[in-house]
Amino acid sequence: MFNEVVIPVEVKREVVDIGLALGYDDAKIIERAISEGKIKVIKYTTKKLRFPGKFRIKKAEIIALLLAKQLNYIFLCDDDEARRLARKFGVQVKGSVGIIILAFKHGLITKDVTIKYLNKLKLVMYLSDNVFSYIMKTLKSD
Repeated sequence: MFNEVVIPVEVKREVVDIGLALGYDDAKIIERAISEGKIKVIKYTTKKLRFPGKFRIKKAEIIALLLAKQLNYIFLCDDDEARRLARKFGVQVKGSVGIIILAFKHGLITKDVTIKYLNKLKLVMYLSDNVFSYIMKTLKSD
């Protein structure tokens, strides 16, 4: 699906290290993917950590966005402000829903597994009923 997945050290700290300390299951999954070499953690340094305007984005997201722009990679993120900023700078964005749908379209997961993952995701993040219904109708038509 993706040739390479890279995250800056700051994202690993925020998502994995802090997530493990808080007992989040997704942190364990990402930690395993890192140890298996499916996700590469890199040190990325930049002096430009602020963006003009009203964007309130965490340092880890800014670094990940700048890295995605430099490498011409897709920026994987669910934060609305970071996604808007990425689009403003011409960086392609995918969120959790988009990745699940992409996995389904590439035949990596079945329709039933896709629906199960989307229902689980809906428990931990906001998806409007309209968006969720649209996604379900799209899946059922495939």
